[in-house]
Amino acid sequence: MAYPNIEAILEEGGDIKVGRVGPIECVASASTSYDCPVMLVRREGESFVALLRQLVSQQRIRSSSS
Repeated sequence: MAYPNIEAILEEGGDIKVGRVGPIECVASASTSYDCPVMLVRREGESFVALLRQLVSQQRIRSSSS
């Protein structure tokens, strides 16, 4: 399945999460109960706002199961 934007993932019952994943200090992801089509790692020096903008700006998000 492809999602046209982050809002479509939320409408599908998904969520957005930001936080630590294992040894990675800051990850932003958008996922549903069965798929995680977007996962971004905050780069050194990147602001939190920039990471969220990058997450929201993802266009035509493809499902990892497609």
